[in-house]
Amino acid sequence: MNRSFISLLALAALAGCGQGAQQAGDQTASAAPAQASGGAAAVPCQDLPPHAVLAADAAITLCTQGQTRPGHQSGTVAYTTAQPATALLGWYRDQAHSAGLKDGLSTPTSYSATQGTQRSLMVMVAPQPDGAGTSVTLNWGMDK
Repeated sequence: MNRSFISLLALAALAGCGQGAQQAGDQTASAAPAQASGGAAAVPCQDLPPHAVLAADAAITLCTQGQTRPGHQSGTVAYTTAQPATALLGWYRDQAHSAGLKDGLSTPTSYSATQGTQRSLMVMVAPQPDGAGTSVTLNWGMDK
């Protein structure tokens, strides 16, 4: 009797693992066209908070967001722009100040700002390998 019960539990656990793998595979497959085309395909990015602004010519390659803890939402946006990295960091600093955020960490390739634990952003920039612009990763968070 115990062996049957243990076998049944093991089969249920394996079935659950298989279902999780299928869901992850589905998500990866739906994201693959944008990655395979070098970011040429449009990636939807909606409902960003007001302090998570993007450059006007942003070509979005990744956009994800979700609830990271009760009452708190965060996300990541990756995109490319024709703007130079240093100018972009200065622009993000100005945008953060306009939104009421205070400076956090600042390096030659990144900038962060916060409003206590209520709102945050961090932007990291890198020149594109072909020299035709800048790759940007923007992380943001906010209390709901």
